Amino acid sequence: MSRQGANPILIECRRGAMVESLHRGAAAIVTDSGDVVTAWGDIAANFLPRSSIKPIAALSFMTSGAADRWNCNTEELVLACSSHTGEAHQTTAISAWLSRMGLSEAALQCGAHRPSAQDVLIALSRSGRKPSTVHNNNSGRHTSLLATALHLGEPIGNYRDPDHPVQRGVMETIERICGVELCNIVPAPEWCGLPNYPLPLLKLAYGMARLGTCRGLRQDDDRAARRMVGAIRARPEYLVGPGRTSTVICQATDGRVIVKGGAEGVYAGFVERAGLGLALKMDDGAARAADVAIIGLLSSSGLLTGDECKKLGSRPRPSVLDAHGAKVGEIVWVG
Repeated sequence: MSRQGANPILIECRRGAMVESLHRGAAAIVTDSGDVVTAWGDIAANFLPRSSIKPIAALSFMTSGAADRWNCNTEELVLACSSHTGEAHQTTAISAWLSRMGLSEAALQCGAHRPSAQDVLIALSRSGRKPSTVHNNNSGRHTSLLATALHLGEPIGNYRDPDHPVQRGVMETIERICGVELCNIVPAPEWCGLPNYPLPLLKLAYGMARLGTCRGLRQDDDRAARRMVGAIRARPEYLVGPGRTSTVICQATDGRVIVKGGAEGVYAGFVERAGLGLALKMDDGAARAADVAIIGLLSSSGLLTGDECKKLGSRPRPSVLDAHGAKVGEIVWVG
């Protein structure tokens, strides 16, 4: 990304009469033919899309034939591109999927971490159990990679390796959908160990627009994209989880707008009927700023209706509260 300070201020955090904190970033809204509709900051610089690119990356799992081979249902298709919160319905589905393939949680190489769903975390603590790999928010994605490797007859012990056939398939899918060349670019490792390829914000937004409309996609990508988008619309609670911005936006718009967040202040998504894709990155990686920015970008561009904004409640301008629960400020989109 550009050096912090080069991009415009997109978010202000206000306390009392003061602007206490500022968040700079870059964002783009792009058509499915690649034309830039609106842009903020440097959208040509490479950045790491993190989990926001999962809906595109997961198409390789489907075009490989693995989704059909393992009779994957709607929930499993969404989990393949999810960053889930560890809710029981999510982890149970992943465990069942692994079992159907003859695998246990030990096959997952994503590592274990505490689920972000507080009720699940409390239940684990009370039972004296520790979180397992299935609680990792990327376990659905890893399960889809294992499914692809098994289907292709490839080894599963090194499925995270960038040179593994499964990872090469992911890279080639991103290249096709986003119109980029990644073969000579060294990926950065995700915290779960998967390769994450840097690309321009402009190209991620373009790829998302094409994911939404399927414009110019080859036949297998077209079929996979329509299935994936349909699955997310049907079961958005598997994409992230209850109360999380990506899930809430999909629910509030009845699937008309689909976005996927990523670590370090990233979002990407599309508005299908408008033929538009979008992407944003906060320079400082602040999640609180990114959550407000994605809604601000959509609403300021006329991509959310008044009723949809009402369904989002206070999310467009979340309050800053003091220890007594009184409102003392707010976080505001100023882009």
